[in-house]
Amino acid sequence: MKTGLWPLAALLILGLALVSLLAACDSDWPLTEDGGDRTERETTEPEATEQAEREPDPTRGGIFGRNGSQSTAEPEATEEDEREPDPTRGGIFGRNGSQPTAGPEATEQTDATPTAAEDGGASKPQFASISAAGIHTCGVLRDSSVLCWGFDHDGVATPPEGEFASVSAGGGHTCGVLQDGSILCWGYTYKGKTRPPEGEFASVSAGGDHTCGVLRDGSVRCWGSNTATVRVPGSDFEFKEVGQATPPEGEFASVSAGFAHTCGVLRDGSVRCWGWNGSGQANPPEGEFASISAGGHHTCGVLQDGSVRCWGSNTDWRLGNEAGQTMPPEGEFASVSAGWDHTCGVLRDGSILCWGHNDNGQATPPEGEFTAVSAGSGHTCGVLRDGSVLCWGIHGHAPEGEFTSVSAGESHACGVLRDDSVLCWGDVYDGQATPPEGDFASVSAGDDHTCGVLQDGSVRCWGSDSNGKATPPEGEFTSVSAGGFHTCGVLRDGSVRCWGSNVDWDDNEIGQATPPEGEFTSVSAGDDHTCGVLRDGSVLCWGHDSHGRATPPEGEFASVSAGDDHTCGVLRDGSVRCWGYYVIVIPAG
Repeated sequence: MKTGLWPLAALLILGLALVSLLAACDSDWPLTEDGGDRTERETTEPEATEQAEREPDPTRGGIFGRNGSQSTAEPEATEEDEREPDPTRGGIFGRNGSQPTAGPEATEQTDATPTAAEDGGASKPQFASISAAGIHTCGVLRDSSVLCWGFDHDGVATPPEGEFASVSAGGGHTCGVLQDGSILCWGYTYKGKTRPPEGEFASVSAGGDHTCGVLRDGSVRCWGSNTATVRVPGSDFEFKEVGQATPPEGEFASVSAGFAHTCGVLRDGSVRCWGWNGSGQANPPEGEFASISAGGHHTCGVLQDGSVRCWGSNTDWRLGNEAGQTMPPEGEFASVSAGWDHTCGVLRDGSILCWGHNDNGQATPPEGEFTAVSAGSGHTCGVLRDGSVLCWGIHGHAPEGEFTSVSAGESHACGVLRDDSVLCWGDVYDGQATPPEGDFASVSAGDDHTCGVLQDGSVRCWGSDSNGKATPPEGEFTSVSAGGFHTCGVLRDGSVRCWGSNVDWDDNEIGQATPPEGEFTSVSAGDDHTCGVLRDGSVLCWGHDSHGRATPPEGEFASVSAGDDHTCGVLRDGSVRCWGYYVIVIPAG
């Protein structure tokens, strides 16, 4: 979205993660702020501390490990970190978060389709299973190790060493079953959801703020939160005990933990559900089921004959392929995975069918022969027969092509190909990822609009045109930067032109679209402020100056990038200076 500085953007993402600043989720859940210490992945019981219990944020429980088997066991009564979950963990991308293009290693915010490290001829990792959550994905490799990628708050995407039989990615935490039947969990430990009981487990499933597993004797044990923030009919959201971590007795073959409910298949093929039932997601139909998957507010299962049955909320057609339809597409399925508001299943011929919400392409699977699929929040991942993984949706990979430049916006990204055409991917709700034809020299992705400079110097914009931010003036431009509610560009004579909003949320004029005079080499439009580099290397900023984001230091700069609440620039000696809110220390070098 902002101009250039990809290494800088990566450093900023790291810093923002460290201070838990990323503003995340794109849902209608109530947001709250996290209060305190984080606990890294845990394999032993830490010392008990008394903390004030607060209402959890459902965004943490975004989406859960669909393919992992679930747990058994009443949670042990211990005093532990009861702090309210941080909504940043339920998000997908923060501002300047790079849209996925495919990368090998799990870093703070990395690509959704993993590949092997470049070693001259290494092949892609070969997976045995996969589990996609709201902000991260984990899979068991064929050597029984676990590989995770995505957003790594609290170490949720940093698995421990060990030989795993299965893994399940949940709402801000991950759990896996080792070959000896014990369970290891890592990530955020709210309500003890990463503190499994002892026992020999056959499977585990990480839900929103709880985890469940099936012991080898068929009983189910659950641990973590037994409460949730749910929408009560006739009122707004309410924090209450719903019992998702209190399993019934019985001999289970599998279990699946959803956001605030849990379902399991008994050994006779019947299904039992417990927890929140506001949309009927915990009212299973009769039938002999082979497998089950609990999603956000709906549940789906594969019957013994290969057909799929779904129940619960049908918002966005998550139960079927037409509004009001309570049956999924016909076909013989081998498995099914219910995400937050979409569902995908693997047919017996290896192809995948998806239905439900598709704003990020999460319900538009690629062709291929798959052995497993896992539906997350805004993305989906599947394991191909050769063991490689493909992902699609907001955490999916970038389209193929040879790019000369790329720009990541709020929830979409665009790049210029070598033939000067533009390709975009991600959210398309305002048309921000639907570029026009043309020969482009550069492109800049904003919050919900995109602008590019054509080879003749003119500017084209597409997407949301609120306040005229996608209606550029005439002129010959050398560069353009799409911000939150305004856009700025540098003309060939070095002057800057801006268009779009010039006010804040309260309609107070703050001047982010009123540039000063001067000869500029580059400009970067943030959310409500703008900064540019003059030809002598100094930086000028204008617009909202809360926390000093528009008060640059002295120095000779090569480039600058304006974010939401802060700004960073690269000096001509290669060092980085940042100013504004939650500025982090950038290491030298």
